Amino acid sequence: MKDTRTTARSAAVDFVLELGRALHIQGASSPEIEYSMTLAARKLGLAGEFFATPTSIFASFLAEIESSASASTTHLLRVVPGGTDLAKRARVDEILRDVLAERLDAEEGRVLLAAVAADPPHWPRALVLVCSALSSAAAARFFGLDAFEIALAGGVGLAVELLALVAQHSARLKRGFLPLAAFLAAAIVALASGLRGEPTPLQVVVAGLITLLPGLRITTAMIELALDHLAAGTARFFGSLVSLIAMLFGAALGADRRDRERARAGPGLDALPRAARGAAVLRRALPRAAARPRVDPRLERAGLLRRAARRARARQRP
Repeated sequence: MKDTRTTARSAAVDFVLELGRALHIQGASSPEIEYSMTLAARKLGLAGEFFATPTSIFASFLAEIESSASASTTHLLRVVPGGTDLAKRARVDEILRDVLAERLDAEEGRVLLAAVAADPPHWPRALVLVCSALSSAAAARFFGLDAFEIALAGGVGLAVELLALVAQHSARLKRGFLPLAAFLAAAIVALASGLRGEPTPLQVVVAGLITLLPGLRITTAMIELALDHLAAGTARFFGSLVSLIAMLFGAALGADRRDRERARAGPGLDALPRAARGAAVLRRALPRAAARPRVDPRLERAGLLRRAARRARARQRP
């Protein structure tokens, strides 16, 4: 009997912890995570206290007989925030409702939560790429840009999403993804601006990066601060600001590259026709790997004479 109760308690604790992890990964706010874990724990006969932050979850469960703090068990979950997947989030909420309504027990709920976490993305990658490009193009239209700038923003959004797919398979690239994506967006816009022969508004870069802007994170941080969850709200808000600063840094590097290429193209760039301006900037931007370095003619003649002397000596040898 005691072993049965211990097994049931262990299953209940595992379900509550797995529920908190699943909600955290899907972008739920800290108050929502704590409230859902508290509801599940009470329904399963557990007495516990929970504390969630943007990167971790603390869970403390009291013993069945003793209610003192010394008899409690504490768990720490180190959680890495993931992207928001509304389909997975809906499934997690449905599993929680089924457990609260006693249509599922704790062990069945835990297995289903693990299955949700292991499921591959619902939408194919090609569709994600197309939707990213369309989102950037729609943002550019919202900013009131012309047809060329709307198409350019869509191309930038497509390039950023391709870089995101590559970053999924590289831990090093994932760490520097935000500034690198902003640099790529600004560099593409700068190159297109040179080819076009006239400046391109900054809104094109913003539209191309629209899918990376931490709008939902900032909204979640405001909710946490409004509910007096100061630790989570402050950490999430400043984390969003750091993400914005990283993108601004990368975009500034990309724009600086454009200015340098325009300066190298010469002071008469603005006097050229538009097509010629773009060709001049593109010619300066492309690497000259095959370009021949300039050599002093006297050194070149001396080298030719030395080579001829070596060949003559080699022929005279038996």
